[in-house]
Amino acid sequence: MNCTAWPFTVVQPSVVSNGVTYEDATDPHPWERKPNPWAGVEELRWFHENQGQLTDYQDRWIAILRQRVVASGHSMSEVRDQVVAQRLHDALIVHVPEDVTRREYFIG
Repeated sequence: MNCTAWPFTVVQPSVVSNGVTYEDATDPHPWERKPNPWAGVEELRWFHENQGQLTDYQDRWIAILRQRVVASGHSMSEVRDQVVAQRLHDALIVHVPEDVTRREYFIG
């Protein structure tokens, strides 16, 4: 069959002038987890505003996700292992000071 005969016309795709290729238009690895640039923002705000409610966790490490404590422990690595086991990649891990009224804390 002749594809150039009427009513069929085969048109070759033109070269895109802005240099964008087909590979640029699609995600080559859609299964890979993309980092969340806003991870920890809501959690840090909640931690700062609710330190008075965290007296049960004084001098401990906690993981916060969406205004909720999801893990706690005596070391950062212990809490990190709990977060990884629960697959809570965007959880914020912080140390609750012994004196919760003090505004000095470490964020990991």
